[in-house]
Order: sequence, then structure tokens, then C-alpha cells
Amino acid sequence: MPGCFSREIARKRGEEKAQEGAALAADCGIDASAKVCARSGTVAETTLGVAEEANADAIVLGPRGLTGIESLLIGSVAHAVIQSSDRPVVSVPSPKVIETRSQKAHEHTQTAI
Repeated sequence: MPGCFSREIARKRGEEKAQEGAALAADCGIDASAKVCARSGTVAETTLGVAEEANADAIVLGPRGLTGIESLLIGSVAHAVIQSSDRPVVSVPSPKVIETRSQKAHEHTQTAI
């Protein structure tokens, strides 16, 4: 069935994304680690639980650069984490979103000149 993943494929993709996020944080001088786990419950509940277990100083969330309904779903996870967290939560845009914003800013600057 299209769009369905096996647990193994989902875990591998999750690990790749987690490592990518940790590497981006390291590039910015942040000591971060990546962790992927499968649990029952919502993504927000799992995120909060893992942060508690790790005694994390903060939670950093990054959207996947999705649009439309998909972005609303991802945004709802960030919203739930922010509303329920007892530690700082930082939401950072994806590289794709940053590039799009940069291009729009450049176009706006060129139009204004």
C-alpha cells in the first residue's frame, strides 16, 4: 500500500533525520544527541517522556518543511509539546523553509530597489 512503511524503514528514516538534526546543532556549537524510539502514545507524549528521561535542558523541534494539511499536523505536535513541556522548547524552520524565506526576502529587496 503506498504511503505505508514497515517499522524497520520508519526507524531507519527516523534515525537518519535525528542524526541530521544533531549534526546541524553541532554545526552551531550545540552539544546535542539524537535518539529514536518506538513507543505507544502520541509523538508529543513520547518527546516529552524522552526529554524527561534524558534530563534534557531543552527540546528542539524541527518541522519537515511540509505544507498544507501536513504542516498543520506537524505543527500540532510542536504545539502540544510547547503547551505541556516543563523545559524550554525551540522550534526551528527546516533548511527548505529557510531557503524559501531567503529567496522571498531577496526578491522583495530587488523589487524595492
